[in-house]
Amino acid sequence: MKISIRFKFFIVLLAFSLGPLLLARAFTGRTADSMVRKLSAHTRSELLDIVTAELQHNAITLMKIMESGGQSMVLGSDSIAHLH
Repeated sequence: MKISIRFKFFIVLLAFSLGPLLLARAFTGRTADSMVRKLSAHTRSELLDIVTAELQHNAITLMKIMESGGQSMVLGSDSIAHLH
């Protein structure tokens, strides 16, 4: 089976043009995966910090509201006691 010189030339040119593209794709693919892993870990950490701070703030606010309600109850009961 004899292969024409044009076909051989085409195969050589194809190898030289696609080879660097495939190598670049493999390198950028690994780099992109690494960046995605780093960014997702960083984002997860940041979101966890934000949620933790918000939950602490909500707990403190609720505690203040409950203390205020307790003080109102004490003041109300003192007022009723003084009326009778």
